[in-house]
Amino acid sequence: MKVFRKTREKLLYYRKIKNYLAYSIGEIILVVIGILIAVYINNWDLNQLKQDNGVKALKIVKRDLQTEKYVLENFKKRYSYTRKYLIDILYNNKTDNLDSLKFHFGPYVHYKMNSEYISLKSSGKLNLISNSNLRSKLVNFYEVYYSIYKELEDEHKFFIDKRVNDYFFNQFPSDTSNFVDSEFVKSKLNDQTFKKILDQQITSLQYITENFYIEKIDELIKIITEELKK
Repeated sequence: MKVFRKTREKLLYYRKIKNYLAYSIGEIILVVIGILIAVYINNWDLNQLKQDNGVKALKIVKRDLQTEKYVLENFKKRYSYTRKYLIDILYNNKTDNLDSLKFHFGPYVHYKMNSEYISLKSSGKLNLISNSNLRSKLVNFYEVYYSIYKELEDEHKFFIDKRVNDYFFNQFPSDTSNFVDSEFVKSKLNDQTFKKILDQQITSLQYITENFYIEKIDELIKIITEELKK
C-alpha cells in the first residue's frame, strides 16, 4: 500500500491526471480481484469442511446400520430357535426342556440404532448428506420402518403383558430364576388356552422376523459404501 500511495502522489504532483485515473482504476481492479480470490478460498474451505463432515456423518450412519443389522439378525436366530421349540411342544409332542418355557416369552424390544440420524435431523444438518437419493432413502428408513418396528414392539408387548404373563403367573408357579415345573407343563398341554398362547407366540415371532427388513438395511449400507468411495 506504501508503494501504491507514493505512486499516486507522484502522478498527482506531476499532474498526470489520465495516468493517475488509469492507475487508480487498475489499483481498484487488483483489490477487487484480491477480494474475489479471498472469497473463493473461503467458500472452498467451507465446502471442503461440509464435505468432510458429510463423510464423517455417513461413516457413523453406516456403523449404526451395521449394528442394527447385527442385532436384528441375532433376534431372527433366537426367534427361529424359539419357534422350533414351541412348535415341537405344540405339534410334535416334544417334552424336552419344558422347565425353560418362560424364557421363550420375552417381549420383542426394538433397540434403536439411529443416534447419528437423530443428531443430523435435530440440528438441521441432514443436507450434509449431499446425495439426495441416499438422503431420501435414509429418511424413509428411519421414519417409516422405525414406526413399523414400534408397532411390532407395542403389539407383542401387549400380548405378553395381557395374555402370557397373567396366565403364567396363575398357572405356572416358578422358582426365583423363572424355571417352571416340567411335569406341570406337560399336564397343561391339553389346556386350550395354553395351546392358543403357544400358537399365537409362534405366529407373532414369525410375523416380527418377516418385518425386520434386513434387505433394506443391506441396500442402504451398499449405497453408503459406494458414496464414500467417491
